Amino acid sequence: MRNFLFIILLLFVLQSMGQAPSPKELAIEQSLQVAASHLVLDSTILLAQATLAESTSNNYTEGVAKSLQLLAQTELKKGNFANALTNYLKLLPVLKKTADRFEIIQTYIAIGDIHFLENLFEQALGYYTQADSLLTATDQEQKLVILNKMANAYYKSNQPNKALEKLDVLYDHYSKRNELAQTVTVLEKRVDNYLLQENYEAALRDNQWIIGLLKQRDHRKEIAIAYNNLAYTYIKLKNYQELLIILILLETSTAIQIPLKRLIY
Repeated sequence: MRNFLFIILLLFVLQSMGQAPSPKELAIEQSLQVAASHLVLDSTILLAQATLAESTSNNYTEGVAKSLQLLAQTELKKGNFANALTNYLKLLPVLKKTADRFEIIQTYIAIGDIHFLENLFEQALGYYTQADSLLTATDQEQKLVILNKMANAYYKSNQPNKALEKLDVLYDHYSKRNELAQTVTVLEKRVDNYLLQENYEAALRDNQWIIGLLKQRDHRKEIAIAYNNLAYTYIKLKNYQELLIILILLETSTAIQIPLKRLIY
């Protein structure tokens, strides 16, 4: 009984100091939980709009932020990019009031992703750059995510030099840690950018590295795809002798056969 009274007294003191949620704020939090768990997305949106209005009228900043975030995420699930973007843009200034650095970073990334999906790559880069500027030395995993997104956006916006700068950082990170899958993915992206530059010698080198890495783990299907890309590079280099060897290898290999898609270009 004494412990129970202590808890009640503590809650009262915290509330008077502005550290504990009020009954209205608790009700908003409960409504948000119900909204987030709802299986019907339209119902989630209606409930989140209600909690947004309630949070605004009660000057409950955290409730406003959570409501806008839930609205944005739900609209994104529905494929309503414009509505999702509107809510994320409303969310940013609210988060800046609360100084929630992590959530600000995530929101910048989300806004960048929407612009990327809408093929607005320069705008996406702007938001990715803002997210990157908020990172600290302890945010290494988040840094890798943003570098990858920036590399994709630079490639899509026909800026292979800048894309390669980001990919080189990623390659150094993953290769030093012997993370095979990530290293191969980065090398494949480097190949795409080298081809965009028409730097076929560099593309050839990275393709050969990819094959060497994949052979370590006997990734047969991936090796066949890498040989396909290697054949395409030999065409561009007009090295038909090596091309013939690759074609014979692919034809007679026990690896999973795939169509040489790039050879038709």
